Amino acid sequence: MTEFFDRNGKRMQMMQWAVAFEDANYRVLGSHTIGNLWVSTVWLGIDHDVMNLFRDDKAPPLIFESMIFAVPQGDDRWESLECRRYRTEHEAMVGHTSLVHMANLLVDIAKEVDDDPDDSDRDVHLLPEAQGGEAEST
Repeated sequence: MTEFFDRNGKRMQMMQWAVAFEDANYRVLGSHTIGNLWVSTVWLGIDHDVMNLFRDDKAPPLIFESMIFAVPQGDDRWESLECRRYRTEHEAMVGHTSLVHMANLLVDIAKEVDDDPDDSDRDVHLLPEAQGGEAEST
C-alpha cells in the first residue's frame, strides 16, 4: 500500500498529497540552470525507500529528490546525469546546493576540455552549450 507524506514527513491522505503535489510552490524546492545543465530538487511525497517494505522498524521516508539533467546537442531529450534522494527538507536543500556546485564544476571542466588546443584533433564536447555562454542561475 502506498503511503503519502507531507514535507515534514508526516502521513497524509492521498487527496491531500494530490493537491499539494499540483502546487509547484510546495513541490519545487530548488531549480538552477548552469550552461545546458538543470539541477532540480523536488518533494515527491511518496516513500522511495523500497527497503521500508521489508523492515519492522521503518526508516524515515525518502520523500525528496535532486537530479541533474542535460540536453545533448541537437537533441531535445533531457538526460539524467545524477539522482539523489533524501529523508528531510534540510537534507534535500543541502543536497541541492551540492549538486549545483557539481554542475558548475562539470561546466567548467567541459569548457577546459573544449578550449584545450592539444585536443584540437578530437571532436569531443562534453557539454555542448558550455563552449560559449556563461553559467547562469535561475
